Amino acid sequence: MESSGQLNYKSLARSIESGKCILVLGGGVSTSTDTDGHETPLHLMLSRLLWERLERGKDEIDPDDIRHVSQALYDQTGAETDLQMEVGEFYAKFAGSTTQLHRDLAALPFKLCITLGPDDYLFNAFREAGKDPQKQYYDFRTPRLGVVSEPTVQSPLVYHLYGYREPPESQVITESDLIDFLTRVVKNDPPLPDYIRATLSKKESACLFAGLEFKQWYLRVLMHVLGYHDQHTNRSWALEGPDFFNKRKQHHSIAYFSSRKTINFHDESLGNLLRRLRAAHAEIAGPDGPGRMPARAAADAPLVFLSYASEDRAAVDDLHSRIESAGIKVWQDKDDLRGGDNWELQLKHVVGKVADYVVVVQTPNMLSRIEGVFNMEIHEALTKQDKMPRFRFVIPVHTRENCLMPQFEREKLHTTPVVTEANVKALAATILEDWAARKNLRLAAVA
Repeated sequence: MESSGQLNYKSLARSIESGKCILVLGGGVSTSTDTDGHETPLHLMLSRLLWERLERGKDEIDPDDIRHVSQALYDQTGAETDLQMEVGEFYAKFAGSTTQLHRDLAALPFKLCITLGPDDYLFNAFREAGKDPQKQYYDFRTPRLGVVSEPTVQSPLVYHLYGYREPPESQVITESDLIDFLTRVVKNDPPLPDYIRATLSKKESACLFAGLEFKQWYLRVLMHVLGYHDQHTNRSWALEGPDFFNKRKQHHSIAYFSSRKTINFHDESLGNLLRRLRAAHAEIAGPDGPGRMPARAAADAPLVFLSYASEDRAAVDDLHSRIESAGIKVWQDKDDLRGGDNWELQLKHVVGKVADYVVVVQTPNMLSRIEGVFNMEIHEALTKQDKMPRFRFVIPVHTRENCLMPQFEREKLHTTPVVTEANVKALAATILEDWAARKNLRLAAVA
């Protein structure tokens, strides 16, 4: 199943720039990376922890279904307050965290951001970006007296629709909570802030949905009640993972929203979309506009070629963005190969004649593949490395321990991790340090 339209990045960027686009984040966007480089959404981590505590019926319950798991645990223990406290304490462990995806989102001039998770990832990213964000939440159990002031680009609003970790009883956790929440929203009791409803119901408003899992039936009800319905003049965009498009049972969601001309579904990775979106916005906003991309790499900056297994494209898209932000040029096949190019000859030319460095992103996917274009890329890169022993050329990195390619073990090349932001900064620093040494040698030779 294909996505229901090709995303026009400039059109979406204009919508964000004009203040007409609302950011809506699902729980799958907020992740944590373990020591092996695995990224797992926080709500799945929580669901699996709660599932382990079930005393019976585990075989009948999907450990990744947080609503079902938490409902079963509550039914078995009857300890609602304890469950609420446990969930609140789980998210409190990530109180100071954020991700590169959230930083990229925070760099764009969104004013209203609605999140379905109780984490502070986006709020923290806004603060890192030098903004002064507001934070509010809906409590389906108790009316709130807090007044939401109209947000601005410099003071965006992050609104937690499913409650916040403090007070823990405001969170929508179990299946029963979800039904109660929907009932309360339909009745507008307690009422949602007037600003939220008014903004969502404007005909010219559009949304960028990320990781909402639109296969869930109740999202149709929720969106309609909140005022987002068929009369909107601008279509919204929804980013979903590959599983959403591959599973036949979920196709009716695409058909439902597409037939009403309200939402286009897009299966591009969020990291890649944000890189393209920020570039499109930079063209519109100009060099001094909010959300501008980092300064372009200098003309004499080194060019890094990324070699990877195709299954790891989403993760490599993010690495691409982070290396570029350090002032380094990046060559990646999906962006720089054009229709009609001879794939193999072009890659050999780039690795052997054009690239200043080849960064090989080793993962379990790469290690498990018998065939792959990356094998040719590694061979070409190692051949060139033999011709320049005084400097680095091939730089193996890994996203997980014990996934080293045999070629590098034979060559005894040191492999570094690219799991954390600090790891990537160290990689960029290594490249720039080596590049400076090369430039100094060339200058000395001329002198």
